[in-house]
Amino acid sequence: GAFLHPVALLGMAFTTPLYKEKPWLSLFVTSIILAGLVLRTVLAWRRVSMYKKNPERWRLLFTLTVPMFSVPVGLLYVMAVQRYGIDQWTFTAVLLWTSAIGAAALVTFIPNLLWAYLQLLPVFIPAILVSFWMQQRQTVALGLGLSLFLVFLFTQLRWLHTAYWKHMAGQALESQRLKEVESAKLAAEAANEAKTRFLANVSHEIRTPMHGVLGMTELVLNTAVTAEQREYLFALRRSASSLLEIVNDLLDLSKIEAEKIHLEPEVFDIRSA
Repeated sequence: GAFLHPVALLGMAFTTPLYKEKPWLSLFVTSIILAGLVLRTVLAWRRVSMYKKNPERWRLLFTLTVPMFSVPVGLLYVMAVQRYGIDQWTFTAVLLWTSAIGAAALVTFIPNLLWAYLQLLPVFIPAILVSFWMQQRQTVALGLGLSLFLVFLFTQLRWLHTAYWKHMAGQALESQRLKEVESAKLAAEAANEAKTRFLANVSHEIRTPMHGVLGMTELVLNTAVTAEQREYLFALRRSASSLLEIVNDLLDLSKIEAEKIHLEPEVFDIRSA
């Protein structure tokens, strides 16, 4: 938006007699606007480094650039309406410039009302005062119109400013919620992984002694034992086998959760199965 001011200056230079009739004022206005443009451009290019180093200084310098655009335009308006009246193209060109500044403030400076006020007040207040001071019907009507336009801009700015920061607060809250959800997801995944490792380790540790129990039971069954002892040993073997199947199922479950299970093709008789 700041780069539109040099375009307006060129338009004033080529379509109005302002630079010929008021060269010193025109050069003064041009110099201030171009200096503000250069300063704002430097602040924009070096925003990351300058703002990180000293944010208050960056804000102060940017705040200074705002009246460097608005004050000269306000001076041009006062001079144009007094010297050329409201029927000349010079005044119309400055009025268009003034209206464009109002529209730009309504769009550009929604997050910061101070910058918006520094953009609007130095332009519109002198314009309104000089319009009423000239005490002509046309200028008074123009002053009333500019006053209503300024009130409209202020009203819309405050409404958009409030809506903007509510939206930003909602985005920040949503971002915080997403971070919390992501943190909870990572914690749940870590807990699930710990459970999987625990099941795998416990299954391995239990299965080893169970094989020992089954093996020793088979060895005892191959010795000379009484019928009652053999019945006890069979019951022990059945219980150990059932427990081993449960341990194997837990181990398979841990493999499935860890995505480490592999399917192996095997030929079998579907009727017997």
